[in-house]
Amino acid sequence: VSASSALAAAVAIASPATAAPPIVSTFSMNAEGWTIADLNCSNYNQIVGGGTISWIASGGAPGGFLRSTDPTGNCYSYESPSVFEGDKSAYLGGALRWRIRTNVADWLPGSVLILIGGGNVLVADVPQPTTNAWLGYSVPLTAASFRLNSAGGPAVSPAQMQATLANLASIRISAEFGSEQGEETVDIDSIALVTACSADLDGDGQVGATDLGILLG
Repeated sequence: VSASSALAAAVAIASPATAAPPIVSTFSMNAEGWTIADLNCSNYNQIVGGGTISWIASGGAPGGFLRSTDPTGNCYSYESPSVFEGDKSAYLGGALRWRIRTNVADWLPGSVLILIGGGNVLVADVPQPTTNAWLGYSVPLTAASFRLNSAGGPAVSPAQMQATLANLASIRISAEFGSEQGEETVDIDSIALVTACSADLDGDGQVGATDLGILLG
């Protein structure tokens, strides 16, 4: 059996016809609608300002990527475009994946993923990144991954998780890894919203030989 035939079989097994396709930003050509939202550190639903994004054509993970420098002393994040928003119920139990790189990582509360929708603010505490190296994240879209309003907030119920994804208004990937304004420059790449059955096993937004190797392993 050829590698291409095996990969096709892997995709067929991992991605049934009813599965929603991955929603992916690879930044191969531009910023793809992503923006900067500068947030109130005590209220992740309150945008207090913006910031500047630069699209870098090469050197990502792989290809192009986005870069931004901390605009203020607030908590800034990368903010999703409309393609990642709306009714995303099909992705319940799937994952949000991305890769990030920062030159400063000395403020632990900045390591969060924020979902806004259905009247809820869901916050997932994620590991603090290392400095000057691409690090991949994959957060399961399940109630157990999130807390309400802050990383230390109340537990999220399955009904709240479902309501948030059914009316998803924003995905905010925090880039606030330094405690001072202008301290950190943060790069982001390979953002993907995937179902539980996605064949993109390595989270790079593509189905290829690496995914086949993971499946065979």
